[in-house]
Amino acid sequence: MFIPVYNCSVQLRRVLQSLADGPAARFLAILVIDNLSQDSSASVALEFRARIPHLRVLQNVRNINLGGSHKVAFLEAERLGATHLAVLHGDDQAVVSELNGFLDYAADHPDCEAVLGSRFMKGSRLHGYDLKRVVGNRILNVFFTLFVGRPCRDLGSGLNLFRLSAFADHAYLRFEDAITFNVEILLALLHRSKHLKFLPITWRETDQRSNASNFRVAKRALEHLFRSRSARWVTPPTGRAPYDQYRELA
Repeated sequence: MFIPVYNCSVQLRRVLQSLADGPAARFLAILVIDNLSQDSSASVALEFRARIPHLRVLQNVRNINLGGSHKVAFLEAERLGATHLAVLHGDDQAVVSELNGFLDYAADHPDCEAVLGSRFMKGSRLHGYDLKRVVGNRILNVFFTLFVGRPCRDLGSGLNLFRLSAFADHAYLRFEDAITFNVEILLALLHRSKHLKFLPITWRETDQRSNASNFRVAKRALEHLFRSRSARWVTPPTGRAPYDQYRELA
């Protein structure tokens, strides 16, 4: 499991508490990857190693954004010999216990290459989410569905499960080290994979903060969509060094 964190110490404590009380034992390793937070996020993660012995805390040596942290997690999970990588954002917007449904679906459907959380499909539950963002996301989902020709229920929530063999060629190393990494990996899956599953999730906004501009993220997502028919989605990357710019905290 991969938990990306950046300046969310208060929320991360709740996430790790729920994880320790819930599905932590179902994972080979739990990687908290801190992107040089200015608060005590890394220290909070270290506190929980007594309760979650297989929890490791990694810290990027420079700010490589959400996409860069994903690359670190994918490569580290592969190095550990894992079959899947679960992604749970550390800002406590998702419900940790819903991970069980993702793991169960993957176990029952071994050919499934990704189980993706959707905030906007039938059965999902939103709490405190701005109506304008809901409408905007639904419109984007329609654009992506029509353009790609496959159902797209969410461009990237903070709760996902990927089968590592789906990216054995490390094609994700081509993607930007940005918040829209989720969009790029979704598009790659939609073009390359036969079996994807979206599951409805609960999503809440209480005390979370984001520095991302909704307009800029949407604009960049559409740019990725319109460029997504190029060969970059189906050919492996070349000339890229391993993404290992992190240190492990003790």
